[in-house]
Amino acid sequence: MQTPTEFFKKYENDRFEISLNNQMYSGYDSKVGQQCVLFLHGWPDDCSIWREQYEYFLEHNYRVICIDWIGHGSSAKPIDIKRYSIVNLGLDLIVLFSKLHLKKVHLVAHDYGAVVAWDFVSKHPKLVESYSAVQIGHSAAILRSTSIKGLLNNWFLLFNALPFAVAIYKHKNGRFFNWAMKQHTDKQYVVEKFLSDKNPLYIRIWELANPITWFVRKYLLTRKTSIDKVKVPTCILWGNKDEYSHKSHVYDSLNYIDDHASVQELEGLGHWPMLENPAALNRHLNQWLNTLKPTSPSSPLNSDGLSRKAFLKVMSLSALSLALPVSAEVTKQTGIKESITLPFDSLQDLHKQHLSSTQLSFLDQLGLNIVWGDRKGIKVQDHYSKKWFFDCHRLGTTYNLGHRHPVVLETLLNGLKNLELGNFFLLSEHRAKAAKNLAETTDNKLPGVVFTTTGAEANECAIKTAFGYTNRKKIVCFDGGYHGDTVMTLAAGGDDEKIKRYGLENFNCTRVPFNDVDAAMEAIDKETAALIAEPTVAQLGFPPPKPGYWKAISQHCKDVNALIILDEVQTGGGATGTFWHYQSLGFVPDILVSGKWPSGGYFPNSFALFKRALYDWLAQGTFIPHPTTFGGSELGSLVTNTVTTLLSSKSLLNNVKERSKQFQLALSGHPFHLNINGLCIGIVDTRRSNFESVKRLAEYGVLTVPAIHSKHAVELRPPLIITEAEVVTISERVIAALA
Repeated sequence: MQTPTEFFKKYENDRFEISLNNQMYSGYDSKVGQQCVLFLHGWPDDCSIWREQYEYFLEHNYRVICIDWIGHGSSAKPIDIKRYSIVNLGLDLIVLFSKLHLKKVHLVAHDYGAVVAWDFVSKHPKLVESYSAVQIGHSAAILRSTSIKGLLNNWFLLFNALPFAVAIYKHKNGRFFNWAMKQHTDKQYVVEKFLSDKNPLYIRIWELANPITWFVRKYLLTRKTSIDKVKVPTCILWGNKDEYSHKSHVYDSLNYIDDHASVQELEGLGHWPMLENPAALNRHLNQWLNTLKPTSPSSPLNSDGLSRKAFLKVMSLSALSLALPVSAEVTKQTGIKESITLPFDSLQDLHKQHLSSTQLSFLDQLGLNIVWGDRKGIKVQDHYSKKWFFDCHRLGTTYNLGHRHPVVLETLLNGLKNLELGNFFLLSEHRAKAAKNLAETTDNKLPGVVFTTTGAEANECAIKTAFGYTNRKKIVCFDGGYHGDTVMTLAAGGDDEKIKRYGLENFNCTRVPFNDVDAAMEAIDKETAALIAEPTVAQLGFPPPKPGYWKAISQHCKDVNALIILDEVQTGGGATGTFWHYQSLGFVPDILVSGKWPSGGYFPNSFALFKRALYDWLAQGTFIPHPTTFGGSELGSLVTNTVTTLLSSKSLLNNVKERSKQFQLALSGHPFHLNINGLCIGIVDTRRSNFESVKRLAEYGVLTVPAIHSKHAVELRPPLIITEAEVVTISERVIAALA
């Protein structure tokens, strides 16, 4: 049997952290499976006690979730004892259901986790498909017991509440705690963890937060007929050698179940059957669940019916727990067929006639006259040559999750069955939920949301808001910046050629060099409506902001009452290792604009996020602050909500940070310079033009683009799901091409 450490390492990519009622919970979520099993641990454990069940039920086509209760494992450890009450823990579970998009689960709980679960199931039967209580009967049955032995088995209910309980447990190197854990298969792991913890809150919090008097008042002094009964199918699995519970408690619990109920005795097993004989518990649990007919799917995101084993078998090796790229098998299931039928020469002719002949010449210079055919994970294939490329362009942030992400695809396909664009004139739950999710990525510091179709449109909305709110008309921007190709965004951009071509020179826009604090402060004056800027300028090759640069500019803007419009189309959605780049730079913009990544590579959606005062002004007296037919559509919102959740994953953001460090280490010491901002990387090679560098990289199967306003810089932007092995391969190719 694997150890807890081995389990943590093996399923590291399934690990998540999530805030439930302002407390951070840690856990593991396989995310794939037709039905969902939620495991709850008890005292003094963490979720690793379910490690054998986690693996077993993955193999049997279940989505599996297990969490560390607060106070335990890697979850938060609040000091306020009241926070651990059964009522509060039950409320945490309700938020967990909402945030993980769970409709119904098979609930499996042990020890104190089962105490919480009995209460939860009786109150919320619509959220539970079935309940399996391991070793612990209904609290009312325990308290109403007339068995002296049964009551003595529960000595810890009183002992753990004593102020000196921890001291006694730790006395003489934990001798008494060793005795108390004598049935625990993980005794060494549990005891060592306890002895090394200077303040092991978890030893006493259950009893302190839920004193025996609470149970007496709730159950013992309540008429039996008045106690809320459990109204879901319930199975009690009981190891009959348990020294902490008694047979009478288990069988008496059947009196508090008003649905199909059974007891399954596990012969010869003690209090931790999931560890003592995992095969036996797994078999009993699986047989029990197989007798039930689910009334609804566990999650709207995972209804493809693939087992975890089959799912992972067909996935690319670049899969992360929250960002698994799609496979040929999934493509086959969705009925998508090859759609390219023209010979390459004919395709080029059509482009020349109806699109852009200049584009063909431009791509030819870059060595990128290719046409995407097959695509998966972080790679794309030229349809005609069949050559595979690592996609290190990422189309800005469009493919942050890689290509054809299965969860995003499944969300869109499910949405197409029942939804369409919707009507922006009317209310929409999908739009509202997506807006809420986006606001939460800023810790609700930018709670106002305006959806648009493109990032350029979102920037236009931001600029007009700045004009109206400040009653000023001057815009300050950076050299080399890009905010779109509409009239106002071009005027506020860094492309002199286009500004002149379209006659936009007379707009009141002042450009300053990036990373020059003095120039920015001189330009941003009391006539300035807003500074519109990227946190690091993509078309300059992502030069990192100097330390304190953005803090100083932010303070200066406050001093002169100018706004900051931050354009994070290129850096948002986790691309720099935090969800938003500004979150690592020590300031908060007044308006945040982003796009591309909310589409998941499938369905367009963009937005601007506003501070409350700005949004209230924008919305005041206006039916819809910024009407748009396609922005915030119901299908778009459905996709954006899913993509936002996936990109918010701590494991994915940590992957960005780790892979960024790996690139920096692998590519240092060569005759080119690196600009590093997470996975927004610039390669600056002064020995050759950026066009030549891009062409060389393409020859080695690395797809990049030149930074247009820096003649030696190339943008290297792999999808955020990139693995350690893929970084090694790409780095080797970069060195071979450029060094």
